[in-house]
Formats: sequence, structure tokens, C-alpha cells
Amino acid sequence: MFLRAFPDGTGQQKRKSIVPHLRYIHSDIMNKAFSQTLRKLRIERELSQQALANLMFVTRPAVARWESGARLPDAVMIKRLAE
Repeated sequence: MFLRAFPDGTGQQKRKSIVPHLRYIHSDIMNKAFSQTLRKLRIERELSQQALANLMFVTRPAVARWESGARLPDAVMIKRLAE
């Protein structure tokens, strides 16, 4: 009997999960929550993105990326934001 080899080197094809990994779902939820909270607090304090950027010693596009959820600040920056 002929056994067809698959890319993983076995004779069996691996199934792909249709459900994304939970850590990615959790990460997306956390990113969105952080982004929304940052924007809400910035607006409540009547700060523009540029004003917040100046206070944090980053660029305005960096703040915009945090608020859009495209990027997250590193741990040191999150600590500075909390203060």
C-alpha cells in the first residue's frame, strides 16, 4: 500500500483548527480595552494627542497607534502613563 507523505514528514495530514488560539483573542480584547481607556482618559483630562505625547516624551503618531490599538506601549511607558 502506498503511503503519501505530507509536509510534516508523516503519513497523516494534520487538521487546522478553525478556532483561533485563546491567547490571541485575549490579547485582542486587552488591546482594545487599553486603547479605549487611554483615549477616554485623555479626553476627560482635556489633552490632545500631541499634549500627551509631549508629557510622555514620545511622538504624536505613537499615541495615535496606542489609541487605535495598532500598538501597545511597553511596560515602562504603561507605568509612566499610570502615574
